[in-house]
Amino acid sequence: MERLPLTPHEWHGTWNYTLRPEPLAPEPPPPSPEFGRFPTGDKLPAWLRHPSLTGLEPAAFDDLAVRYRAWRAEHPPIFLPGKRPDGGPGAGGRRLSVSDQLVVFLLKKRWSMTNAVLAEATSLAKSRIGATLQEVAPVLTALGHKIPAGALTMTTAQQLAAIAGHDPTPP
Repeated sequence: MERLPLTPHEWHGTWNYTLRPEPLAPEPPPPSPEFGRFPTGDKLPAWLRHPSLTGLEPAAFDDLAVRYRAWRAEHPPIFLPGKRPDGGPGAGGRRLSVSDQLVVFLLKKRWSMTNAVLAEATSLAKSRIGATLQEVAPVLTALGHKIPAGALTMTTAQQLAAIAGHDPTPP
């Protein structure tokens, strides 16, 4: 329908329209191989990836993400009947990208944050944070990744934002 040369009428244009004698519009490009039911993009603010927070420069963070994806591809999760650790169908809003999973884990372990403070900083539910920590911990252990300890224990999201040089107040 989107390719048809339609001119909607003023009154109920979705029902009343004129089909113009023109060729069809070009076909849209095919969806990317990553296209799926759930979004694959990052949900967390970009400032949370700051090297002073994660302890990793961007290239090292990207390398860790590549190694994490490769390990997960070689060791897919086992689903028990009736149990789906990824939330199952309809869990699209709760799914996190690999980058977001790593950010949550790195912030939690590096800064000894409580899940409540991390939830405040990321706008994620504490239950989603807990599930992410359980999912990421064995993979990073298997990869032998050591997380550098931060100098402080973060007790508020504002402290975390200050370290990254981010102003958390809306404009």
